[in-house]
Amino acid sequence: DRGHRHSAADRLSDYAEIRVYLVERVECSGVKAKCGDDFVENQHHPVTTAELSRPLKVLPIGGGMPVAAVAGRSEIMELAAPGAPHERAVKFDGGTFSGHPSAMLAGLAFLKHLVAHEHELYPHIGQLGRIAREGIEERFAAYGLNARCAGDASEAGADSSLVAVHFLTDGGERVRDPEQIYDPNRSDPELRDVIVKLGMLNEGFFVVHGYGALSFAHTEEQVRRSLDAFEQVAKRVSS
Repeated sequence: DRGHRHSAADRLSDYAEIRVYLVERVECSGVKAKCGDDFVENQHHPVTTAELSRPLKVLPIGGGMPVAAVAGRSEIMELAAPGAPHERAVKFDGGTFSGHPSAMLAGLAFLKHLVAHEHELYPHIGQLGRIAREGIEERFAAYGLNARCAGDASEAGADSSLVAVHFLTDGGERVRDPEQIYDPNRSDPELRDVIVKLGMLNEGFFVVHGYGALSFAHTEEQVRRSLDAFEQVAKRVSS
């Protein structure tokens, strides 16, 4: 309700030192807006002006596809841009199906499947994760690049399928904390998120945070093909 949203906005403001006015347009209510000057004018509430606005899929921005958008004042939006100052940068993310009942039911069904087949699934994806992490580090090291992979086994689980690639510039042998990988004095996030990502796209692979998460559908052959692609990228970067 309105009181709850204002309370949430206050808590966000206290944390981020930004006054946020939450605006929610629920699709099933039939409330719609359109792009253009009318839409811009509607963002100026008679009581307060929204600093961030989140038009949903009722706007013709996705051609019927599940696409939403976030708009706001430039000085706020720039904090989520790739070139934002490290000390002020904010994480921007979203999820169209987050919390949707159908998505939750599908997730519950899959969780039950994971429990029933854990001794078959987790060792497989864990092995693929180890091959990917070790192989990526070896290929970049061969070209003088200090690539370190996060996602390896921990107390949370021995069979991790997560692979995140970070290029440490502080001589570190392992990733110790989140601040390390976004601090330009300790790592090179541009190399990971721009250069390597584009290089892997050219090789036919789309990676997130340097790689991503492996699934039971992936094969060892596919993982090794991705390692060949990383070697080509490492060769170009080092040349």
